[in-house]
Amino acid sequence: QGLSDAVELHNYESGKFEVLSGREEIMLGTLSMGITGNVGSQFNVLGDLYNYFRDTYSKGDLSKARKLQTLCTSFMDVWKSNVEPGMDGFKNAVNLISSMSVGDARYPSVPISEKSKEKLRLSILKWCEKETIDGWPKKSRYCKEICDADTCSV
Repeated sequence: QGLSDAVELHNYESGKFEVLSGREEIMLGTLSMGITGNVGSQFNVLGDLYNYFRDTYSKGDLSKARKLQTLCTSFMDVWKSNVEPGMDGFKNAVNLISSMSVGDARYPSVPISEKSKEKLRLSILKWCEKETIDGWPKKSRYCKEICDADTCSV
């Protein structure tokens, strides 16, 4: 479930097994505890940002790594809080990029309305406009694909 479970498994029999963390929002914690493998849905669309985050941590810049963890987690907040209950916000965030369409939501998720799709798109554009850390997230491949040409205006 969380960091303590992952660490317990990681330490089992002196680290006999490779443990993967499956929660993007605790990646910094797992890295600091020696767990180097991570599996998460956001890596599919923000892989370049997460790789930068991982490299920053590996170089020992913990202050910047903390900021990057917060930035990465804030994307989750965008797609979770900008769709109606019962909609798969992440899947719809992916579908906003035509080259990465993953199809309609499956039951029990409900299809996204055009109104919610536009609200989600505008919220993601605002997130992409945040140049918080070394040009991220604006320079991520995801933001480049969702934004028009060289601008990311709403």
